[in-house]
Amino acid sequence: SEGRARLVTVVLLFVAAVCVARLGYWQVAARDRLLDAAAAQLRTTVTSEPIRGTITDRTGAVVLATTGLRHRLLSLGAAISPEDRATTVATLSTALALDPASASRVAAILESGRAWAVLLPALDDAQTDRVRTEIAAGRVLGVTLDEVRVRLYPQPGGGVGTSLASHILGFVNADGSGQYGVEEFYDEQLAGAARVSTTVRGPDGQLDTTEVSAGRLPSNLQLCIDATLQTLVEQEVATAGIADDAESVSAIVMDPYSGSVISSASWPAYDANNYGATAARDPSRFINPATTSVYEPGSVMKSITAVAALESGLRSEEHTSELQSRQY
Repeated sequence: SEGRARLVTVVLLFVAAVCVARLGYWQVAARDRLLDAAAAQLRTTVTSEPIRGTITDRTGAVVLATTGLRHRLLSLGAAISPEDRATTVATLSTALALDPASASRVAAILESGRAWAVLLPALDDAQTDRVRTEIAAGRVLGVTLDEVRVRLYPQPGGGVGTSLASHILGFVNADGSGQYGVEEFYDEQLAGAARVSTTVRGPDGQLDTTEVSAGRLPSNLQLCIDATLQTLVEQEVATAGIADDAESVSAIVMDPYSGSVISSASWPAYDANNYGATAARDPSRFINPATTSVYEPGSVMKSITAVAALESGLRSEEHTSELQSRQY
């Protein structure tokens, strides 16, 4: 019995040592982590994202880029039968007039069972209403609608399937970052900064709100582009490109007194509302050849030389015929 007593004593001392060591770990080594975990249950962080600034033409009346609310169609990842999946795809294809590629993509995502996968990124109000009707009728299963902010370019371009001034504006990607054009160059000003605040519930149940970041309001951008002239120039470059079977066509119209660019158009252009299709087909189309391509100036320099001769006094306005005929 004495041996058993010693054995029990050793076991009890070992268990006590383990408990003390574990308690010491919680009280010392893991103290900060446990305090943070406890505080996190009483703390709520709220991030308020500002609405991206609007871009207008020189009049300020024509909106070239704005932000609106749209709905995206998501997969819930629910297991549905092959028959229900086929019915869902067929119903969505009919209700939303999906092309074969989009319908195949929706069918593949539903078949994979992925949860919260984006089936369709931005539905307009009419499309959203049709999808809601089909969901309520039970003809569309395993999907849901989620409201999101979408960058919109409401003005149609001068070419078929393009948005106005696409090369000038660029676009905003799914992460909310400006890509190409003024959307990228002025991204910080247009996007602003989010306001972050933290609310903590104290022991007495009272809420204490602390502002972590005040944020920054986004700025609106007014360009010197004239929307009407921009449309006409885009129509002309598109017509010239198709008629001459050209690789690309660019034209720039400037105010000779102020140097303002009133219009800048390049063909082929793209639809900034559907930049994903262009990215998949020909991402080089995003690059503006009017500002990035290198070309030989050629006869463009003749007018510059003529102006230099007039301004220097070497020739006067009475010698216009001579200036036009003489090669510089």
